[in-house]
Formats: sequence, structure tokens, C-alpha cells
Amino acid sequence: MPDLLAADEISRLSAQLDPAWSVSPDHKSIERCFRFGTYLEGLVFANNVAWIAERHDHHPDLLVGYASCRVVYSTHSAGGLTRLDFDAARAVDQLVGA
Repeated sequence: MPDLLAADEISRLSAQLDPAWSVSPDHKSIERCFRFGTYLEGLVFANNVAWIAERHDHHPDLLVGYASCRVVYSTHSAGGLTRLDFDAARAVDQLVGA
């Protein structure tokens, strides 16, 4: 199981992500909401995130709305944030060209 990150490491790694990502107040998850022109674009994005999740063997919670998709990462087995979450979030940022 990956190690939980200390608050200073969470701050350092979150600074390397697009600023649209936010760390939860309890430091147990990171999330970002992506906006799209249509519902279908949001679904295509969610499917692409699913491919990233499979490649990383690390799966976020996804909430697809009309023309939006919220992505939430947390390492549930560790009870909070690990490097896996930040690695996967960086891959999602690359997907959207951030």
C-alpha cells in the first residue's frame, strides 16, 4: 500500500498541478471540475479519464453532469492522499493540455 503524504508534501505536489485542482480541507482528496460545451464532450472526457485510471491502476470518483465532469482522487486503501493521486491528476492535466 502506498504511504500517506504529509501536509507539506501535499502542498508541494499540488503546486505542480493545474491550479484548478483543489485539496480537500481534511487533506484526504484532490478534485477538479472540468467544463465542456456539450454533455457528450463531458462523457468522452470521462471515458478518457477511465483509460488513464486503468493505465495507472488508480481509479477516481467521477461525477458527470450536463457539460461537466468532476474528478476526485483519493487512495481509499490508504485513507487519504498518496503519490498515486498526484501522478494520476497530472495525467488528466496532460489529457486536457494543461
